[in-house]
Amino acid sequence: MKLPGKRQRLKFSQFLRGGLAGLVLLSAGSVVLADGPANRPLRYTPDGTDFVITNGAEVFNRPLYGGNAGFRVEAGDRPEFAFFLPGRGGNLRLGLRLDQTNSKAIWLQDAKSIVARYRPGAMVYEIRDPLIGDGSWTVTAIPLAGTEGLVVRVETSANNGPVKLLWAFGGANEERGRRNGDLGGERVPLAQFFALKPDDCRSNVFRLRPDGFTLPLKAGTVMGITSGGDAPAVADAGQWASPGELRASVGRATATPVLYGEMALTPNTPALLAFHLVRPGQLPTLRRTGLTEVFSAAEKRRQELGERIGVDTPDDYINAAAAAVSVAADAVWDESQGAFMHGANSWRVKLLGWRAAYAGDALGWHDRTRRHFAGFAARQNTNAIPDRLPPADEKYNLARNETALISNGDLSYTDPHHYDMNLVAVDTFFRHLLWTGDLEFAEQMWPVIERHLAWERRLFRRPFGPDGLPLYEAYACIWASDELIYHGGGATHATAYNYWHNLMAARVAKRLGQDASLYEREAELIRQAMQRELWLADRGWFGEFKDYLGLQSVHPNAAAWTFYHTLDSQAATPLQAWQMSCFVDTQLAHIPLTGRGVPPGNYQLPTTSWMPYRWSVNNVALAESAHTALGLWQAGRADSAFPLLKGALLDSMFLGACPGNAGMTTPLDAFSGERYRDFADAVGITARALVEGLFGLAPDQLAGELLIRPGFPPEWNHARIRHPGISFSFQRDGLKESYAVESRLPKPMQLHLEVVALRDAVASVRVNGLPARWRSVTESVGLPRIEITAPAAARHEVVIEWRGGAPVMVAPESVRALGRGIKADFGPARVIQVNDPQGALTNLTLRGNGFEAVTAGTLGRRTVFAQVEQGDLNWWQPVVFELRPAWEIIAAQMQDAASLRFRVRNNTAGDVEGDAVIHFNGRKVKAKLTARSGRDSDEIVLPAAGLPPGSHPVSVTFADGKADGLVVNWKLDPLRATVRWETVNLAPFFNDRVTQIFRNEYRSPRSPFCSLAIPKQGIGGWCYYNTQFEVDDAGLRAIAATNNGVFPTALGIPFQTPGDAQAKNILFTSQWDNYPREATVPLNGHASRAVLLMAGSANAMQCRFDNGEVVATYTDGMSERLVLHSPTTWWPIEQDYHIDEFAFARPEPIPPRVDLKTGAVRVLTPAECNGKGRLIPGGAATVLDLPLNPAKELKSLTLRTFSNELIIGLMAVTLAR
Repeated sequence: MKLPGKRQRLKFSQFLRGGLAGLVLLSAGSVVLADGPANRPLRYTPDGTDFVITNGAEVFNRPLYGGNAGFRVEAGDRPEFAFFLPGRGGNLRLGLRLDQTNSKAIWLQDAKSIVARYRPGAMVYEIRDPLIGDGSWTVTAIPLAGTEGLVVRVETSANNGPVKLLWAFGGANEERGRRNGDLGGERVPLAQFFALKPDDCRSNVFRLRPDGFTLPLKAGTVMGITSGGDAPAVADAGQWASPGELRASVGRATATPVLYGEMALTPNTPALLAFHLVRPGQLPTLRRTGLTEVFSAAEKRRQELGERIGVDTPDDYINAAAAAVSVAADAVWDESQGAFMHGANSWRVKLLGWRAAYAGDALGWHDRTRRHFAGFAARQNTNAIPDRLPPADEKYNLARNETALISNGDLSYTDPHHYDMNLVAVDTFFRHLLWTGDLEFAEQMWPVIERHLAWERRLFRRPFGPDGLPLYEAYACIWASDELIYHGGGATHATAYNYWHNLMAARVAKRLGQDASLYEREAELIRQAMQRELWLADRGWFGEFKDYLGLQSVHPNAAAWTFYHTLDSQAATPLQAWQMSCFVDTQLAHIPLTGRGVPPGNYQLPTTSWMPYRWSVNNVALAESAHTALGLWQAGRADSAFPLLKGALLDSMFLGACPGNAGMTTPLDAFSGERYRDFADAVGITARALVEGLFGLAPDQLAGELLIRPGFPPEWNHARIRHPGISFSFQRDGLKESYAVESRLPKPMQLHLEVVALRDAVASVRVNGLPARWRSVTESVGLPRIEITAPAAARHEVVIEWRGGAPVMVAPESVRALGRGIKADFGPARVIQVNDPQGALTNLTLRGNGFEAVTAGTLGRRTVFAQVEQGDLNWWQPVVFELRPAWEIIAAQMQDAASLRFRVRNNTAGDVEGDAVIHFNGRKVKAKLTARSGRDSDEIVLPAAGLPPGSHPVSVTFADGKADGLVVNWKLDPLRATVRWETVNLAPFFNDRVTQIFRNEYRSPRSPFCSLAIPKQGIGGWCYYNTQFEVDDAGLRAIAATNNGVFPTALGIPFQTPGDAQAKNILFTSQWDNYPREATVPLNGHASRAVLLMAGSANAMQCRFDNGEVVATYTDGMSERLVLHSPTTWWPIEQDYHIDEFAFARPEPIPPRVDLKTGAVRVLTPAECNGKGRLIPGGAATVLDLPLNPAKELKSLTLRTFSNELIIGLMAVTLAR
């Protein structure tokens, strides 16, 4: 997304982009819940390549594009049409009349039965209504071929006597709206935005002709031609709703004119209407006598687009989606500008990014990709390179450094911009060379590429470690960049991009006779840096980024883009790729698609699990899911890739408001909802996912090789794609598989066909009728594969005959207890070796067809790989299990005022049954415990009389072991607590007022590079650099002032805090130089717990991460630690987290919140917070507690901040004596 560069002051609610709203309006009568996965029925059903709906309610929801320009026609589920020029260019209505009295007249969109078909590139309606007799009427609307306009054909086979086709046109006020009249982008639903209103007609001056009309407008002249009938007449727009009343108004004087016309409609003789936007300087081309040919040309053009990649699979949804993507890809191309637009409707502007240009090569429009890149290359910044980097821009509150960004090497500098769109453009360029092998173009562009790579090194290369290995900072270099802030750190996705680009630059340099050594060395250094600095070996994935400042921590909670860019850039080994795919399985929420008629088994993904929400950092977007699916295919995970891509296509194209829509965000997006239609970023990468992922086509014309690695579901027995450059088909008949490959690319290529083994032995392989050699792909992970290599030829026909037994399958994921035994049995396969990259095993012993070991290492989902051999096959078989403690305390989410409720979870292989002793808060209770293997016990309810609200350690001891855990219950009755509370005087240690948190300027330490950073006020982002939030603690102070400096709470816990409005009332720590990194206050005596009142900032870039800690130290040197982890224990001062079951899942107990402006104390459960994230007027502090050992004497309490950019503050401490 592109944002305005001018200074702007935004309210925090704008910064959240609708965070206070729970609904996204689509059109009249259509509301989709935006704060969770609504149980949505299937709206559109595939029929061939058609998207079909019967009696749909939407209007103006499906654009039809014409002329490769900004012109379009808004059609929909019902046959009314609105022209967009850009700007509203008039509405067209169609009707039927069966008599002269107007009593049998109807607008077709009001008919009782309307079957609407989006036939990619056109709309076809089958209409029936009792009022107009038996039979049906068919309306077909298609954009004109090669120009801007629409042709409509109306026909019937019914013979109901004299029938008149009615048509009416008007309402061209040229209004553009906020987002070009696009879905989710206007202040009103589209049905309202495009509806004709009489006031829209006041400026229209029609010029009538015997065969139609012209309407002069600023954008040009709208010309309408009919195939028959008399000249239209002027009618009154005030009667637009009724065809009879509109006809009756003809001839009356009106200030709001529309046109009304009639044509005879007879069986088997179609009536045609055509509309053409004649731009200034153009000549009109429509003639009444040529409308049949005009329609035929339009239909031919539509077929060419819809069949750009002809896909035939057993899945009707995929077949229809492929046709829709082809049409959308043509829609985002602008011929006059020679470039792919940012979107077909909204954001229809020429921008270098994002992934739109992928569609050119993926769909065979190689000339378009070349023109797109060359156009920007001609504008590359070639200014002199400054001697030093300029500092961050003061006008953007230090959040950006556009002065450095727009410099030598930048490819889009002539447009004011804030992004590194170079990376995706250069990525598209190198992939273009793989498709075309166009060395002439490569030589022309080589200076451009060299300047780009030098620009990346100069601005974004970050040295790490004593040897300065390079990682690259991501400076707004992907679609989701709006509010991604790495503050000088090295990000995996930008680093992966640069790794592959340097590899490719080295290849191209050699072909061009240039020195490749710089790029070869840089690629190798980047590879080493990624493996050493970013790879989290015990978890099995690359971290999101590594801080350059502060503690140089690696942020483990990665985003979808970290996964897919690593795979797309070939920066992971095959075993790493598989492990990273498990990250997608476990760390990103899988949102099921459910509802009437929805095919089962598919899912959608959010891009992250980050909180609090800010635009772009946690969304559900077709492009992101499609790219993730492509990455899963590249990792060999077709089992996850296919249901994700299909789920994303269902979500956007079949369940949404617009049929066949390759939109931006989908109805499952918690904040944006369904937004924009045929968004170029989604179009381009979805095309790649279909072509390169599902069908596995990966040409390398530079090497003269064609790799095909199909990613079909195992139950498919046939599939075919007809690409302009490559045709590929697959057919299975029993144990015989046939593959046909025909290449029309510039050079014949050697074929490398990798297929999943159907059986463990190969009876024969033949290529073009002759025996052929093959090999077992020993590096394959998850499934055994064989590779057939055949010499270069225009056509290859490969036939494989399988025999033997089925290859051993991956065992279902299981739970294993830490420190317990684990066995793996591979049946008929022999284990050659075991690779344990995550350190999840000890005492490993191989035993022929399996292994035994003891589990170890980090808790969570772990993967071990066994290299196995079965028959003719050799591959790596993953063993996946979830590693948990042997026994766990699982606290109930719903607690009550009188007890502690929990269960004991048994993760061991044996049952537990017998006597148990429960220890809690110095008490001991005997109980009977039954916990079957892999299950929870019945709920255990402990009486909590005398216990204060808060966290309570619980230990359950039984014959086989012990379960330890924490039960948090902030709803315990404080009146029944038998503790004595003692407040601690922190006044000598306070270093500021809490209200100053966002009034300060945080200027150091900051990245010395060209970086994006949090604004100097400590809140907001690089997009919303003027964001402000006013903290107001008047209520807290007022209550404290009336209680001698003590703030009593409904929890029964008092806090000592100043009542004087000018007194300091918080001890801040931070990695900013404004405050100390850590601070210690003395304590004494004995206590069973410390209760803390805390406040500070939180940041989505620091989410699922330890932001800081509070450590209570005893006089004997031992200590207790409370981790300040976002979003569990650490909350932002300005808002409550938005929580739901998927993208914003957070099941842990909610800490109490104290609203500073009012002094109100809120105690909530996760269920009560679901979907209720909001700004808190004046802000809120958080109550946390730290259980202590009452037998030990206290010495001190230390507060530390780990995370960069955050401010963490302590307002009060109260001890339970």
